[in-house]
Amino acid sequence: MSDIENGKRNISLDVLSKIADYFEMPLSDFISRAENTENYDDSNDELKEWLEDQGYEESIVFESPSYRNAVLGISEEGRVIYSERIIIEDMMIDEGMELEEAVDHFEYNILRSLPYMGKTAPIILRDIYM
Repeated sequence: MSDIENGKRNISLDVLSKIADYFEMPLSDFISRAENTENYDDSNDELKEWLEDQGYEESIVFESPSYRNAVLGISEEGRVIYSERIIIEDMMIDEGMELEEAVDHFEYNILRSLPYMGKTAPIILRDIYM
């Protein structure tokens, strides 16, 4: 997955299809949404404007600028999908945190707040470590 995210490998249609199935949407809709997200920059204002244009005014966006890099997409319900790994990596790079400190911050300040955000709370995709 890391190679795909870093542009070292291409993702297969089979994998894209499985991701679209996970979100219970046709592959064509999934790809269309992905293409539509390429037109906004790295600021939260642009993300919020894009979400509003798509009819997702109620979507909750994490306000930290480093978290914007971790946006993977938008669910069918308009929930912003973030990568846990990218959030933690960005905290280490942008804020100079050590891994343990970044993980603690993530768990304490982000994961613990999700249940209080309601039905439009962001989705955090957590990597599976084997």
